[in-house]
Amino acid sequence: ISVLLPSGIPPRDLLDHGAATTEGSRIRLVIPPGKGGAGSGFHRVMWVDPEDGKPYRLEIRRRTQLELPILVASYEEYEGSGPQAFPVEVRVDLGEEGQWAWFGFETVRINTDVAADVFEMHVPDGTRELEPEELTADFLPEADESR
Repeated sequence: ISVLLPSGIPPRDLLDHGAATTEGSRIRLVIPPGKGGAGSGFHRVMWVDPEDGKPYRLEIRRRTQLELPILVASYEEYEGSGPQAFPVEVRVDLGEEGQWAWFGFETVRINTDVAADVFEMHVPDGTRELEPEELTADFLPEADESR
């Protein structure tokens, strides 16, 4: 999902460990693996338009920018402009396997009104409620300090 819907530009974890350079008429962002909700377990290299911040290409590598990408996403067409621009055509190439996928979003609505009942939680009958202290590390992976 984060490939199809790229995070804000610049990515939140760029400030701590990343680098930015110009490459032709685009900006090249290098974002090493990060931690936490904004981070990624993979090394990312992203090319963006300096005028509006739209990503053009995202390469995901295992550990460093020197490796061959394991996934390349190309953002081919956008709908909207400015911070609300949304990639409606995305091609994803999977490294050396030669496999690829094309994603096209046909109906895109940004910041439209949403009915309050969409956010109502319906708990199925028979569901057992747990207190926070009853949760275990296998339920919350980020709580497992051995990783």
